[in-house]
Amino acid sequence: MLVIALFDHAAHLLGLPYPPAYLSLSEATKRITTTGINYASGASGILPQTGTRGDILTLDEQINYFKSTVTNDLPRSYSTPKILSDTLARSIFVISTGGNDYLNNYLQPHQFSNSSQTYTPRKFANLLLDTFEQQVTTIYKLGGRKFVVFGIGPMGCLPIVISRADPKPKTLCVEGVNNTVNIYNNGLLAILERLASRLQGSTFVQADLFTRIHAKIQDPVKFGYADGRTPCCKFGASGMCIPGQKPCSDRYNRLFYDAIHPVQLVNYRFARDCFFRNSTLCTPINIQQLAL
Repeated sequence: MLVIALFDHAAHLLGLPYPPAYLSLSEATKRITTTGINYASGASGILPQTGTRGDILTLDEQINYFKSTVTNDLPRSYSTPKILSDTLARSIFVISTGGNDYLNNYLQPHQFSNSSQTYTPRKFANLLLDTFEQQVTTIYKLGGRKFVVFGIGPMGCLPIVISRADPKPKTLCVEGVNNTVNIYNNGLLAILERLASRLQGSTFVQADLFTRIHAKIQDPVKFGYADGRTPCCKFGASGMCIPGQKPCSDRYNRLFYDAIHPVQLVNYRFARDCFFRNSTLCTPINIQQLAL
């Protein structure tokens, strides 16, 4: 549900330039970029079979690009391996993944994905969590020590999920989908605690998107939004805006821009709330404290 802009806002709050996309960098620029890189790929997920339509980088491929940065590019900017190692240990790794494994995989009709026929909700969540634990361990072995990990938001509240529901929900969200996603969210905290205990010197911050977004949808006016359900644009089967259609003029009063993604203001507020000390979004500490 989160767009890459959230990470851009977090970098800005840290006083860093917006992190450039890895594939946008020339070979020469990769060797001198030391203030952060964005390896994210839209529609990707934890599992390699998620997001197979189009030119999408799996999370494993993203990690491989980070490995290339560590082994081939960064050593040119740091005089000794220790200085590079210390720099990586102070860096913050922001990971938001898992939602597409449900939206574009488990929740898809069987003609597009057989995951829901192969796995029970709990077994699928365990598959995601086990795979994710291995992926984070790989980042740790490459030098990562500080992590901010976002849980999955309430997928059952996405306009695209509600539009596909049959029968239509009597509540504001498809709570059956939310219950399925929360199996993963509940297991994620245990995984992060286990990683922190076995990966020496690591720190993990978890961001609880589900609770925050669900509350905003239930009572948008309380949080400064006029509409928590209607996207800012007319959307097609993919959930994206229909090309050529004029978007709404009051996007800052809405939660959703299209049927999947929030408006920029939502991303900024999440980044801000996760950054400052009085936040309850990120636990057990916030990004400002993590950066110390």
